[in-house]
Formats: sequence, structure tokens, C-alpha cells
Amino acid sequence: MFKLFLSPMGQLRRQDFWIAAACFTIFIIGLNALARAIGVTTMASFWLYTLAFPVLIYSIYQVCKKRLHHMGHCARPFWIFLFLILFLWVGLALYFGWGEYFNVMFENEARHKDEEWIKAQDEILAKSLEKGKTVTEIIMLIPAIAFTAWLALMPGKDKAA
Repeated sequence: MFKLFLSPMGQLRRQDFWIAAACFTIFIIGLNALARAIGVTTMASFWLYTLAFPVLIYSIYQVCKKRLHHMGHCARPFWIFLFLILFLWVGLALYFGWGEYFNVMFENEARHKDEEWIKAQDEILAKSLEKGKTVTEIIMLIPAIAFTAWLALMPGKDKAA
């Protein structure tokens, strides 16, 4: 397992990539279920994601890099994909409320001590983000599914994979 998820050496055939993708899917579903069980907005959930996220990204990077090497590519497509996801996330967050939220907060610095006003702004943001949740999830899944399918379905250098 260490060689599959954490080792930077080697290459991955399609079958091994499918196994890794299934493990990542199970891990992410389990992580989200655990976060929901302890409360998504709690500090424990924050630390759960904060500790798991770097390990998850590093593992995904190692698996994708090894698969890309087996396909005859360097790791550049992974970094392009990662920056695309980051760009989409920031764009969607700004579109669905964060931009307006920050604008209102910066324009009204004198009201930062008014807890009721801040709570009202937080509720407005939460409603705005909730409206765009489904659209955001779909838009964020499309490049992830496309990149994963490309890695999983393209033959490797030896054409026997």
C-alpha cells in the first residue's frame, strides 16, 4: 500500500490506477461521513479536513504522477488539472456569494463589532452558497471525472495495460 499511495517511484498500469481510485473514493466518502457525524461546522471537522487534505492531495499526486509516467507524460497534466480545479473553486465561490460578502464587510468596517449585523451577513452568505451548492458540485465534478477517466482509460506505453 505504501508503494501505491506514497512512493514517488514507479509507474501504474490501468488496473492499479482503478484500485487506487476506488480507495480514494472510499476514503473521501468516509471522511465526509465522519465530518457530517461530528458536525461539518465544528472545530473537530475543521481539523479533520486540515490534517487529511495534505495527505490526500499528496497521495493523489503520487498515484496520478505514476499513471502519467506509465502513459509517457510528465506530471504537468496533474498540475494543470489542480490549478483548473482551484480556479473553478475560487470563481464559483466568488460568483455564489463570497465576492459580495467581502465587499459588504470591507465597506462596513465600522460595523464589525456589531455581532447581530455580522450574523445577518453570515446568514445571507449561507443562503447564497446553499442556492449554488448543487451547481457548484456538478461543475467541480466534471473536470475531476474527465481527468480520472483519461488516466484510467488511456493505454500505457507498453499498450498491454
